[in-house]
Amino acid sequence: LGGSTPAAVARLMARDWRRIQERFVEGCNATQRFYERRQTLITAAATAASCLAAWWTYTSRVKHQAQLEERLKQIHDDVAKAKEVQRVKTEESQSMGYTLPLFGASFLAGYFLGARHGFRAGNAMGKGNTVKSMLAPAGKGHKAQAP
Repeated sequence: LGGSTPAAVARLMARDWRRIQERFVEGCNATQRFYERRQTLITAAATAASCLAAWWTYTSRVKHQAQLEERLKQIHDDVAKAKEVQRVKTEESQSMGYTLPLFGASFLAGYFLGARHGFRAGNAMGKGNTVKSMLAPAGKGHKAQAP
């Protein structure tokens, strides 16, 4: 190409471009002939590949579902175990260990308050006051007396 004229270079490029186009068309025709001759085989292979892909997807989904169910069962068992621990703690806190001292303290407080009130009421009665006079309504001739 060193001493070639531009016209000669253009002819070479045009010739090479035609060869490229011819080879491309030949390749397309060869591919078309290949698929036309083996159309049944290619269809069967594509169907088998599709079935294998569907089977693999189904198997993976079933395996994943089993893993999820196992994990959910573990979570359910953990929650049930935590509830059992909470129930045991609640039963321990509601045992007689707390109830008996509280009952005893309430009983003693009520006893002493009642005894004090009874003592004061008894002193008031000793001064001439009676239960009837304390409960009688104030009216004609009656004066309510302070306890």
